[in-house]
Amino acid sequence: MRLPLLPTLMVAVMVPVMIGLGFWQLHRADWKADLLVRLEAQAKLPVLENSGLSDDLEFRRIRLIVDCPDPFAKGRSGKNAAGKVGFSMLLLCDAGTGPILVDAGWSDRPDGWTKLAAPWPPKGAFAVTGTLVRTGGEGPRYTLVSEAAPAPLVPSAPPSSEDIPNNHMAYAVQWFAFAATLGIIYAVYVSRFRRGK
Repeated sequence: MRLPLLPTLMVAVMVPVMIGLGFWQLHRADWKADLLVRLEAQAKLPVLENSGLSDDLEFRRIRLIVDCPDPFAKGRSGKNAAGKVGFSMLLLCDAGTGPILVDAGWSDRPDGWTKLAAPWPPKGAFAVTGTLVRTGGEGPRYTLVSEAAPAPLVPSAPPSSEDIPNNHMAYAVQWFAFAATLGIIYAVYVSRFRRGK
């Protein structure tokens, strides 16, 4: 029985690759579920005093001594504890073991930082208690989301595991569906190819 060479080679390569990617996404789904459970457990632990910075402390409430020589915050889209969308005010600070962003609070205005009732941050080193999260993107690796905010800012919403997508199961289904679709298309093509002969 003669088969079309190029389509057969392509399907022979692509179908196993797609199936492999589907199983990889299933493993990623298990990994992500375990990660979310760990992060939720971290968030419930008591405040850790003056720790270093590491990925093992993500979502952990910690108390750090920081120094923020640049007193001007940069706004980034964010939410407050009530879920209202606005702007989180981020300061670049030094945590002693490296740079860190401190989420000083939330405002419904992009210039909320300029409306502070009193000068902030304090000059020199000071303590901040908040939840540690990886920043993502450029800049310092970590952000400390402060539990307190200078007025009229209000605290930004602390990081939540609900904000972390876990779409790996859907991706796995997609890869398996792609493999099945390619197999069906190939079977139809071969059937027509034989009839053409």
